[in-house]
Amino acid sequence: MSRIGRLPVVIPSGVNVDVEGNTVKVKGPKGELSRTLHPRISVGREDGKIVVNRQSEEKFDKALHGLSRTLVNNMVVGVTKGFERALEINGTGYRAQLQGKKLQLTLGYSHPVEVDPPAGIAFVLDTPQRLRVTGIDKEAVGEVAAKIRSLRIPDPYKAKGIKYAEEIIRRKAGKAGKVGAAKARHTRRSCAGRAWRGMSVSASDCEAARRARGCRSSDRSATSTPSSSMTTVDVRWRRLRASNSRRRRPKRPRRASSRLGLASSSRGVPKRRASRASCSTVAARCTTVA
Repeated sequence: MSRIGRLPVVIPSGVNVDVEGNTVKVKGPKGELSRTLHPRISVGREDGKIVVNRQSEEKFDKALHGLSRTLVNNMVVGVTKGFERALEINGTGYRAQLQGKKLQLTLGYSHPVEVDPPAGIAFVLDTPQRLRVTGIDKEAVGEVAAKIRSLRIPDPYKAKGIKYAEEIIRRKAGKAGKVGAAKARHTRRSCAGRAWRGMSVSASDCEAARRARGCRSSDRSATSTPSSSMTTVDVRWRRLRASNSRRRRPKRPRRASSRLGLASSSRGVPKRRASRASCSTVAARCTTVA
């Protein structure tokens, strides 16, 4: 027997249960629910309790046994106590507000998002960042709560979005800050190199860079820095000439077939049909060589 399916469901006072074949109807102080169970499951009443039985000992019937008993129990609990699911909203400017029965959410989009509650579902707003989804049907409550959460799923870096109250967001480490990146970039450049590029360098910056690299005060010789007579324009002009010389590439030699006017068979190069004059020229050259 299933450990869950064999347990009877106690009917509390003030709750009426009607069983018609595989259809169970439960009526209580908060409302009324009805559900039709699988044909291989039978439901009965014994001594003020609901008993759920299965037809055989097959694996499928065993799985249905515990499921059917849980569904009936949820119906009884729903019409007496009800169900709710709490949600939390995190983020700058993110909030929720009620407009009648509708729920209006501000989640960083260009427009507010409105959610209409289905039948049997109500929204309870504790604070602009905390809300609850209540109802007598457990499935409907969970479905609406999941729909609201999907409007802005919390991100793993800042946890901005909508999450369940008991949910724990696994945070990820973000990128390095701008201060650390600027410091690392400053330590990679020497003071002489910055002066060569025409950048303003102070003595305190140079000393801080040397201490960060663990170097002595004489990091580079004075010959590597431009002379004092050179102006900023001269430095920039010398740097431009150096960059142009680095970018210069040697010319690619032409193929012998292109010099002789023959059609090229290399891939990617369009073939050219030789004219009569070029053919005679090639024939004369070949005769001379022979």
